[in-house]
Amino acid sequence: MNKRAGDDKYYYIISAIIGIIVLGMVFFIIFQEFWTEETINEETCRQSVIFRSGNLPMLAKLGQEKLPFKCKTSVVNINYEDLVLARKEIANSIAYTWSLYGEGELKLFDNTLAVSDSCFVGYRIHFEPEVRDFYRNKLFLKDILGLKLDTKQTYEEYVDLGYLKDGFFHPFWTDSAIKTKDLKDMPLEKQVLDVDRDVLIVYYYYQTFKLINPGNSDWGAFIVTYQGEDLTADYQGKGLDCFLETIPA
Repeated sequence: MNKRAGDDKYYYIISAIIGIIVLGMVFFIIFQEFWTEETINEETCRQSVIFRSGNLPMLAKLGQEKLPFKCKTSVVNINYEDLVLARKEIANSIAYTWSLYGEGELKLFDNTLAVSDSCFVGYRIHFEPEVRDFYRNKLFLKDILGLKLDTKQTYEEYVDLGYLKDGFFHPFWTDSAIKTKDLKDMPLEKQVLDVDRDVLIVYYYYQTFKLINPGNSDWGAFIVTYQGEDLTADYQGKGLDCFLETIPA
């Protein structure tokens, strides 16, 4: 009788071990199928942004800022000749970057002591050499932003674009644009992506310096598509004059 009881015990133990192994294999298959490296990076970034957000009192906010952003730039590699698909992929990159970092509604820094603005590069869009001639002078930003989301909004209506802020920033930033005397003179309809350069989809987070301007503690964000030489350079250096918060890719 005792031998039978011992056999039953080992049977249950072995069955449990086999069950755990099978369950582990199922989870591994599901994980491999649905959780790519890019998905993991995006969710890690999203959580770090959420942890940093919140309009907290100064000391609490400064403590919260000890939590690092864990965001890596994603890469869209356009190696096909399909104008409709390319426009949609670029538009989705713009919208997802805007969504990922809080749509301009999440306060990520305390602006009592902070003096610099920040740039988060959501995507880097690269055109392979063999398809550049196909897209040259065809990817107008107005056409891209005029596409519609599932909500029936256009991408232009959903995203807060840089050209709406202060009459200075605008959504397209290249060497030729920055040399323009008044950037408002370059309407959105004339802005076309330069396929010989990578396009950076930038979430630009700005804020005023509260100690210097106590009556103006404004902060917010907008999207810029950047194709200059050095993102973090000052304006005369053809940059956006911001601190880069994302891991380049």
